[in-house]
Amino acid sequence: MRKWLFSFIINLFLIAVPELQAKEIVIIGINDVHAHMERVAAFASRLKAEREKTPELVLVGAGDIFAGREVMDYDNTPEAMVELMNLLEMDAATFGNHEFDYGDEELFDYVKAARFPFVCANCTPLGGETDVIHPYTIIERDGVKIGIIGLVETSDNGKPYIYSGYNPELVRFSSPFESMSNFAYLRTQCDILVALSHLGYEADCRLAHLFPELDAIIGAHSHIVLPDDHMKNGVLIAQSGFALTHYSRLEFTVEDGVVKAKRGHSLCVGDSVEDQTVARYVESCRASAIKLSFRKMRKKMIKCSLSLSCVVVSLLMAVADFIVCRMGRTGT
Repeated sequence: MRKWLFSFIINLFLIAVPELQAKEIVIIGINDVHAHMERVAAFASRLKAEREKTPELVLVGAGDIFAGREVMDYDNTPEAMVELMNLLEMDAATFGNHEFDYGDEELFDYVKAARFPFVCANCTPLGGETDVIHPYTIIERDGVKIGIIGLVETSDNGKPYIYSGYNPELVRFSSPFESMSNFAYLRTQCDILVALSHLGYEADCRLAHLFPELDAIIGAHSHIVLPDDHMKNGVLIAQSGFALTHYSRLEFTVEDGVVKAKRGHSLCVGDSVEDQTVARYVESCRASAIKLSFRKMRKKMIKCSLSLSCVVVSLLMAVADFIVCRMGRTGT
């Protein structure tokens, strides 16, 4: 009788307490797109294939989505690039230094246009825009809490290197390392803690040594493709080159709120069949930008605000960029 009762209690306990199951979480990271619109449609096709395998994957960006194309920069394309990220269903992104090229008003406008949060722990908006940028976000997938904190590089003057020379007045910057220390407590609130870092590879290695509580760093700014499973001090570091030639795929095995295993892969986008919805949007944006760029340069020539040599260089760069766009479009 006692033996039967003991077995009954044990079986009842096993039924009441479900077996712990490992959960697989996938994070896709991109960085330094630099307005290379002609690559987005191919990446969108690869992303669709990834989502077919892992419907609840998390898509994040590590900065410099905008700026870097002569044709595109003339059209102030943050809105177009934000809409492309919306079409990709981005979950979170941080700023790169080039996100500040267009000024405070443009910065806040494209952040508001995004259907995903921009996170940056060492970038604090001032004035009436204090709610548009947050230091971090927490995303939940299959019961797993994923903390994502953003960091942007600061140069010797305490601000990011801004190509346009613009001096932000409505944003205050702080040390990325000091800012990270202020939010290290997120480790206790998340099952996975990831930094979106636009600091560069060497600074990412330092970040990993200072904050081993991070599970991973998705990096940017150095424009390098890191090898698979690249670890520093137990922290997985990923970076996927430049202009969407590659993307990062991070895989985490989580059991009872603890990361038991993690892997990182740098995958080539290649000449994937383009997503047609994204391709049509890219084509319309590029055509508009090309027309506007030549109009603006013609006005500058008339006003003589640029020297002849600068105008010639700008025209040549615009023509070259147009050719690159067509090559990217036709696959030649």
